[in-house]
Amino acid sequence: MDKQNINFLEFLLDEIPSLYQACKQDRSVLHKLEWESDNAASILGEAEIRCDSIVGHASKLLSRDFKKAGDFDHLLNDLSQLSLYQSQTLLNWMISESWSYPSFTTYLQTSELLLWTTVSIITD
Repeated sequence: MDKQNINFLEFLLDEIPSLYQACKQDRSVLHKLEWESDNAASILGEAEIRCDSIVGHASKLLSRDFKKAGDFDHLLNDLSQLSLYQSQTLLNWMISESWSYPSFTTYLQTSELLLWTTVSIITD
């Protein structure tokens, strides 16, 4: 594994928690809007599941047992399905509303970068 990519992966993993905290206000507004709307898709719920899973998979790369983890094809498939752009709900939101929530959008985009950095390391 390329040391530079691993260093970048570690950097992103270190940044994610602070970015999540920094978007607290955006998440609060989104939560209120979602709570008040009967038919709004849950941007927060879908994003949380995807972003937490991305962090979990990326963290595996730093474990000593990563090479023993086994099925890399399965891991790559999982990661590609976790992409924020695989969700029509999130994609539509990114196109139409993300500009109103810059901190939350930064968190989402950094999670996506973490995903593709992880894929790059696995396929390297």
